[in-house]
Amino acid sequence: MGWQRIGVPSAVYLYMAPKDILANDEVQRRYQTFYEAVKDGFQIIGYCMSKMPSVLIVDDEDGFRSVLVRRLQIRDIQAFGVSCGEDAMKFLQNQDVDVVLLDIKMPGMSGVEVLRHMREQGCKAEVIVLSGHVLLDTAVEIMDFGVNDYLLKPCDTEELMDRITLAYERKTEREGKKVNGKQ
Repeated sequence: MGWQRIGVPSAVYLYMAPKDILANDEVQRRYQTFYEAVKDGFQIIGYCMSKMPSVLIVDDEDGFRSVLVRRLQIRDIQAFGVSCGEDAMKFLQNQDVDVVLLDIKMPGMSGVEVLRHMREQGCKAEVIVLSGHVLLDTAVEIMDFGVNDYLLKPCDTEELMDRITLAYERKTEREGKKVNGKQ
């Protein structure tokens, strides 16, 4: 019998696995173990989502959005993509995410309008603005909504990963959760 996923709150996944699988060094390196217990010949282990936040990508450029979703998913990040502000608002009404990657210039609802609606509806996600344009007046406006990061497209995937990690750490620290052993 292999891994079995056990349903728990969205910030944590717990798995049950036979003890011989857990003896594998690669398995132990891959998962940040935070809880161990022995029960009925199985050991329960878990890993924190601190390295794997959920991310919503809001961008009207289909190719950019789909490639970015795939690149994040390859890195074990739960990534979703929508093509417009209206779809982002619908998505966020039904699903919490940790980080939103938000384009500013989109047809229909702009990124600034999405950000305004997110905050009005109490969305606690950290926002990283990804834009192909440098707009100083917009940069000042989005800072009023708590945006700490603004990246120009195209951006380096590793730099984006670092920014997502920092954004997730800010969010979890703000919410009083542990991230990578910090309180």
